Amino acid sequence: MNASQQTAARRYRIERYLTEGGMGAIYIGKKLGPGGFEKEVVLKQLLPEYTSRPEFRDLFFREAKISATLDHANIVHTFDLVESDESLFIVMEYVRGVDLRTIMRRARLRRRELSPAAAIHIVLDVLAG
Repeated sequence: MNASQQTAARRYRIERYLTEGGMGAIYIGKKLGPGGFEKEVVLKQLLPEYTSRPEFRDLFFREAKISATLDHANIVHTFDLVESDESLFIVMEYVRGVDLRTIMRRARLRRRELSPAAAIHIVLDVLAG
């Protein structure tokens, strides 16, 4: 790892594991800066079993490049791509709240359906993004 990669890696700290899926693990982390500056971020790591495979690294790089070009209030912003000790991370905006899967699971547990108005609102926001 070169000096610029070490510097980039030191700007972020993993705080806690969130979930895993596909070819990545998701963590809540902190962006660190001078004077004790901290900002919560999401760190998406390419899983170690894929990091050494060029085709998966390429897919991960493409995902980072494409997502960094998107700019909409309904789409999480991508801030950085970091390589650290043979690991690759995409650094993204952290948005507090629950995902749609959790909302749907809670509705099922309560034996209630999402209201048509709520469903339309969600679909319109997704389509706007």
